[in-house]
Amino acid sequence: MASERGEWLALKKFLLFAGFIAAILVCVRVIGLGGVWSFVGGLGTVAASLAFALGSNRLFKREPLRPAMRRYMLRFGVSMSAYVFLLIGAIMLHGQGLTAGPLGYVIALAPALAILGSIAAMGFYLAEEKDEFAREILIQSLLWGIAVTLGAASVWGFLETFGKAPHAPAWAAVPIFAMAMGLSQPLIARRYR
Repeated sequence: MASERGEWLALKKFLLFAGFIAAILVCVRVIGLGGVWSFVGGLGTVAASLAFALGSNRLFKREPLRPAMRRYMLRFGVSMSAYVFLLIGAIMLHGQGLTAGPLGYVIALAPALAILGSIAAMGFYLAEEKDEFAREILIQSLLWGIAVTLGAASVWGFLETFGKAPHAPAWAAVPIFAMAMGLSQPLIARRYR
């Protein structure tokens, strides 16, 4: 009986992960259609990511989301939706040559404001979370994200300085940080089991 339950849980975990990957691939394909479909696909990636996070919470932790986490997910989801919308809009406007002059600064900075919103959402979560263990996991994962980002930026920067690597845009630091932070969280939490 316990073996069947373990196999069923493993299947559910696999299906959750496979569904997430499939949803992201479909969204990337939809983004490739261009035009308004870019917005639909971009927002779909945000929705798929939030659904994966909620599904993972139910599947792995089996506990209800705490109020601070609910607020964080709402704030983060709104920020990332705004980011996708503003980024795709800025790219489209730039492609049409509409970013000349002072308006170009506003268009270029608009997606960055949404990123700042997601950083603020994380700060609010850290301040509002009452569970010390959850805060500790977040703090340690933030430190891992910072370490990986600074390490990658330093290594790449030196390679770039000496002509051994192509230029990397500065905004690439945010996705590197987010991936390192996100991947470190389950590893850190596993240490305490």
